[in-house]
Amino acid sequence: MKNKALFLLLLATNSLAWADAQCVSAHASAVGNNPIMVEQKVFGDGLQELAIIHQAGDTKEKTTRLSFAGSKEAGCHFPAIALLKGGDWGWHVVWTSNANQGVFYARVDGEAWVSSLPKKLSREAAERVIFKEDQGKLIITVQYPANLNMPQQQFASEDEGRNWDKVSP
Repeated sequence: MKNKALFLLLLATNSLAWADAQCVSAHASAVGNNPIMVEQKVFGDGLQELAIIHQAGDTKEKTTRLSFAGSKEAGCHFPAIALLKGGDWGWHVVWTSNANQGVFYARVDGEAWVSSLPKKLSREAAERVIFKEDQGKLIITVQYPANLNMPQQQFASEDEGRNWDKVSP
């Protein structure tokens, strides 16, 4: 009986880990092919937030919190994430949040690993974000769930993400 209970406990634990592994994440490589990830993490206060994680060489993994209004509820709270290299200074990150309804953007310094305060670009959580650079202009395309009956939106920045304008797609 004890073996059966232990097996069920392990099965439940593995199922929870599997559910967390199914949350959306974004990956890239920094200088020296060091991995960069943006994914949902649980912080000391119990909130599930979005974080950028990197490891440079043999140093310890560094985690920088990007969002500050997450949820203590189980589940994936960030349905779409995009990551783009920002020149020689760092990273651009775009995400959507169900916990803090909206589409957000932040810049992350690639040396000090600090983030700007997130800018809220939209009040609705999108199901998909497409993030690209075109001739020095950053463009975010946001697609909303069909049940919201909202058209696709685009935001553009011509100053490396410091300011954003809503534009026609």
